[in-house]
Amino acid sequence: MRRKGISTSLIILICIWFFLSISSIAAFTKNLDALDSKNLLKYSTEFIIEKEIFLEEFKGIKISAPVLINIVEADSFSVIMNGDEKLLNELKIIVENNVLKISNKRNRFRWNNRRFNFNRSITFNIAMPMIDYVKLSVASKAVITMSEALSLEASLSSASKMEYYGSINNLDIRMSSAANAKINGSIYNSVIDISSGAELVLIGEGNSMKADMSSSADLDAKEFPCNTIWLDLSSGSDAHVQSTERINLDLSSGSEAYHYGESNIGEINISSGADYTIIN
Repeated sequence: MRRKGISTSLIILICIWFFLSISSIAAFTKNLDALDSKNLLKYSTEFIIEKEIFLEEFKGIKISAPVLINIVEADSFSVIMNGDEKLLNELKIIVENNVLKISNKRNRFRWNNRRFNFNRSITFNIAMPMIDYVKLSVASKAVITMSEALSLEASLSSASKMEYYGSINNLDIRMSSAANAKINGSIYNSVIDISSGAELVLIGEGNSMKADMSSSADLDAKEFPCNTIWLDLSSGSDAHVQSTERINLDLSSGSEAYHYGESNIGEINISSGADYTIIN
């Protein structure tokens, strides 16, 4: 009888000990999860900063880092940067010869490094009275809104992108290496040089346009009626244009030009499998 009593008591003690152990482990796990959640939230927000930087005045931008630039017209200058502090510290930001230059401090980029994950974008919000020069590379992007520009010189390469909203008196744009641009507004005179798979979209109206295109470049200006157009296309390039007075064509090497609307055809030279189509 004594052995049965001891055995029963031991079983009861073991059950109590097991229950208390399970409860302690569950409480510890719950606290650990809560702690991890707080630390994760702290980590995800700790390095995201917004900071205004004070620079001398500038009229152009040169961007050679994968950042987003938002530019709006204003009477005074302001530059506010937003993003991961670690990535922002990788950037070199200076003004030289009236041009704001943003680049990486190192010779080689580390944006794809696990430590510097570029899924968190870096943005520069810029207010300035006017802009006359834009140079973009390294997958950078600029969105620009200006009421009017007397002249704009733009250069895009290496998968960079630009959106421009506003009128331009004289535009000189050069694009290559899969760059992409969209300009929405009136352009009195435009000189366009596109190559290597770059794409340009024009929406608005113009007086004269000269486009030199090669290497599978693409121009979409069918919603951009222009008085006089000169097209020089080669190497599989495509152009969709709308002239209201006169169009001049030099097409070769499998390039294609699509002409929307009715206008007079001036000088025309088509060779090497190129094609010209009129769409009314």
